[in-house]
Amino acid sequence: MLKLLKLLRKTGKIVAVKSIAGNEDLMIMTDQGIIIRIDVSTISTLGRTATGVKVINLVDDQKVATVTLAAKEEIYEEE
Repeated sequence: MLKLLKLLRKTGKIVAVKSIAGNEDLMIMTDQGIIIRIDVSTISTLGRTATGVKVINLVDDQKVATVTLAAKEEIYEEE
């Protein structure tokens, strides 16, 4: 038997699980039109007994609608 996660009332439900290479961006969209984009390499990794990572703060009755991976966005600054 392989135990992958531990669901608790505190942790809530799992919305998405993605397999990554480490050079992508994660995009999370809510049902109220809020979108965040984060480099997956900046998300902390966890030990065996940890319960998860919170990536987005939801307000009121807001819910995650979609989670997807995207090519890393490169930002160029004009000089």
